[in-house]
Amino acid sequence: MESQRKKSKTRSDIIEAFQYLMTAMPFDKIRVQNITYLAGVNRNSFYYHFTDKYDLLYKVVTQMLVIDYDTASGKSLIQQSIEEVPRILHYFEEHRRFFKSAFRDDKQHSFYNFFQKLIFDWFTTILNDTYDIAETGNNSFYKTQTRFYVAGYSQLLIYWLYHEPDKPAEVLAEEILLIFNSAFKR
Repeated sequence: MESQRKKSKTRSDIIEAFQYLMTAMPFDKIRVQNITYLAGVNRNSFYYHFTDKYDLLYKVVTQMLVIDYDTASGKSLIQQSIEEVPRILHYFEEHRRFFKSAFRDDKQHSFYNFFQKLIFDWFTTILNDTYDIAETGNNSFYKTQTRFYVAGYSQLLIYWLYHEPDKPAEVLAEEILLIFNSAFKR
């Protein structure tokens, strides 16, 4: 039990150090050595928990974006997803510098590409629940619709992060909720 608690603390320390560094320097300048030094752990501890800094970034963001769907709630996945938009936007607002640093990275394993895939998977899940799966299988319109929502949502979020620092998360959330509610009226 003590060993598990220590591993959990080490992982938390690494994540905290990484999140701090993401606000202090560009992502492409952060090295594992910076993270381990600030976290007070050795490189082996880092690699026990994460493959590299990209893996760390992806796990931090994925954990934040996870939506625990409640099948017993009687609400559709789209309704539950829509209700999570304000929470997600508040997280992005609170960690604006972190995400601006992440989106600036344009390397092979870019955060932007990762984020696009994450949002694509999210919208695919929502649309699969909203429409009959047989209807959507290899349907070109369905795939185009998914890409449209992914591009719009991710670009809107990035634009807000960089160009609308005075717009509160609540306001953007309300605007997105209006878009989602009108798009998914059935």
